[in-house]
Amino acid sequence: MLRRVQILVKLKKTWKPSVEDIEGEYWRIVEQPTDEVEVYYGADLETGVFGSGFPKALSVVTGNDSDQYAMSVILVPWVYVEMCFSSFVWHVEEHRLYSPNYLHWGDPKVWYGVSGSHAPALERAMRKHLPNLFEEQPHALNELVTQLSPSVLKSEGVPVHRAVQHSGEFVLTFPRAYHSGFNCGFNCAEAVNVAPVDWLEQGQNAVELYSKQCHKTSTSHDKLLLGSAREAERRLQEI
Repeated sequence: MLRRVQILVKLKKTWKPSVEDIEGEYWRIVEQPTDEVEVYYGADLETGVFGSGFPKALSVVTGNDSDQYAMSVILVPWVYVEMCFSSFVWHVEEHRLYSPNYLHWGDPKVWYGVSGSHAPALERAMRKHLPNLFEEQPHALNELVTQLSPSVLKSEGVPVHRAVQHSGEFVLTFPRAYHSGFNCGFNCAEAVNVAPVDWLEQGQNAVELYSKQCHKTSTSHDKLLLGSAREAERRLQEI
C-alpha cells in the first residue's frame, strides 16, 4: 500500500498535460463552457518602455514625438507575457501588414491560420455561425472579439492550418491572413509589423476597406509611403 501511494505521488509530481490535452480543454471551454475561466494576458507591452528580448529593438522612423508615438503602433516590437489559455482570436494584422512573431521562452503557443486567398470564406463562415454578434457589431472582426473552432471553419470549406510554436522559433503571418491561437502555459513572446515592398498594394486595399467601414487607421498610409520614398531616395544618393 505504501509503495502504491509513493508511485501515485511520483506520477502526480511528474505528469504534465500534452499540447493536445490543453488544446482539447481549451476548445471545450470555448464551445461548451461550464464554468467561468479567467486568465491574465500581458499584451502589447511596448519595448520602448518595457525593453526587448533582443539586443536591439527595431528603430522607429525619424520625426517629432507625436509622429513617433503614432508610428510605434505598427513599427515598434511589442512584448507579450502570457499564461495558459490566454488567447488571440481570429484577426488580420492592422493595415494587412506582415508580422514576425518570436517566442523567447516558456511553454508552446498553438497557432491556427487561414491564407489571405480564403479570407472571404472565413468571414462568411463567421457571419453564418455568429449572426447575433454580427447583427450587433457588423465589423466585429476588427474588434478582436471573435473566436470560432477550426473544425467549424473546416466544415464550411475553409482550409485551416495549425502550427505549434516552441521556444526559440519564429512564426510569420502574411498580409490578410487570418490567424488565432492560444498559449499552453507561461511564456514570453515578441512581435512586430513590417512592410516590405510587396505589401504596398495590400496596404492600399486595407485603407480603402477601412474607409468604407469607418474604421480608424493605426497610422497614415500616405505618410508611410512618403516617408519610405524619401528614405529610398536618401539611400540612393548615398550610393
